[in-house]
Amino acid sequence: MNPRKAVALNRKSFLSKIVHYCANGKHNPLVKSHGPKKFLQLHPELRTEPRTKEAQSNFTVAQALLTLKENKLTTTSLVLDTGASNHMFNDKQFFTSISPCSTKISNGCDNSLLKAEATGTENIQDRQGKIQKLPNSLYVPALTTNLLSLTNLATLELLHSKLST
Repeated sequence: MNPRKAVALNRKSFLSKIVHYCANGKHNPLVKSHGPKKFLQLHPELRTEPRTKEAQSNFTVAQALLTLKENKLTTTSLVLDTGASNHMFNDKQFFTSISPCSTKISNGCDNSLLKAEATGTENIQDRQGKIQKLPNSLYVPALTTNLLSLTNLATLELLHSKLST
């Protein structure tokens, strides 16, 4: 069996930055997002209406699609998804055990549902070459790319983090 490779996150890819704030009704000149003439505590009339939930959802979907396009993901790629309830795969080939099911899955951006046709254990290979078993994975043939559930990986203790002091 030839397990697919897992995507691993590199700690260095998460950048940190210092954020400056305005406070107590006074503009902080270190803040670069606005000047003193656009300081909202002094000029509340400049506030814009917050985006609707639908507009925020559309923006998030657009960002995701742009990311997918820029990173040239394929149907065999694995994407770490913070919102996925289960690991989901579009190919039965790497399931070691599988049984039919009929589970409907919300895709999060509209009212349409995806359908999982089977559930089982999927095998992936980590960076060290070790085979990791992902139980309760769903076979969803309509997926354009495979999804790893961050929540389920944490539950299985497959995520490791290093804290530096």
